[in-house]
Amino acid sequence: MPKRMALAVLGALAVFALAACGGDDGANDPAGKPAGGATAAPTARGTAVKDPTTGGYVAKMKALSTPPELVKGRKLGSDDAKVKLEMYEDFRCIHCLEFTADFEQFIIDSYVKTGKVQIQFRYFPLGQTSLPMMVAAECANQQDQFWPYAKKLFLVQAESYEGGPALPEGFSEAKLKEYAAALGLDATKYAACYAADAPLDTVAADYKQAQAISLKGTPAFVVNGKLLAENPANNAAWKAVLDAAAK
Repeated sequence: MPKRMALAVLGALAVFALAACGGDDGANDPAGKPAGGATAAPTARGTAVKDPTTGGYVAKMKALSTPPELVKGRKLGSDDAKVKLEMYEDFRCIHCLEFTADFEQFIIDSYVKTGKVQIQFRYFPLGQTSLPMMVAAECANQQDQFWPYAKKLFLVQAESYEGGPALPEGFSEAKLKEYAAALGLDATKYAACYAADAPLDTVAADYKQAQAISLKGTPAFVVNGKLLAENPANNAAWKAVLDAAAK
């Protein structure tokens, strides 16, 4: 079995045993829609999230803006920032979409642009089906387009709740390649990267780090090396966490 396939299979077995979207019991996968077109809202820590069809996620994701001058690979913000915020996420997880759509812009505008916080995206796959899009995102990262590509992947998830294609179609290999082309990535370099082991090694390294700190679900946040026991529920709560870390 090729190394790439072996890593995928072993990684999938490990994540299904340990991780889930929002910390639910069992891996949450919003790829499919129940009969009739309705989408079931998953729960996080026993609390129902807002109906994804009414969250306005498509509009919020389209409006999300990251300053290109502050991009350093999967990091965003100054290396001198006093607060380092690591974000462990999966592009298929609705709670990760919820965080990105509802809170990421606030953090960028209020803390990253001001030099107070540097954020870093870390891959935390919930299952084998999450690996192709993470590999694709890492290939975009190799051409300095991680943040626009990540935005597109979350937008695809948001669109799936508002009448767009279900995630198996939206996250197909052909579509991942199409998104790369739309961002102007070099097609030859992207194809070579996607076929290589290196991006999957990067995903595996992030997942191994997540295991080391006993992460159970996505999204999960580490502030200055310390895992948050609970995810902030609104911008005021994020402000309290980040202000305290900056002291």
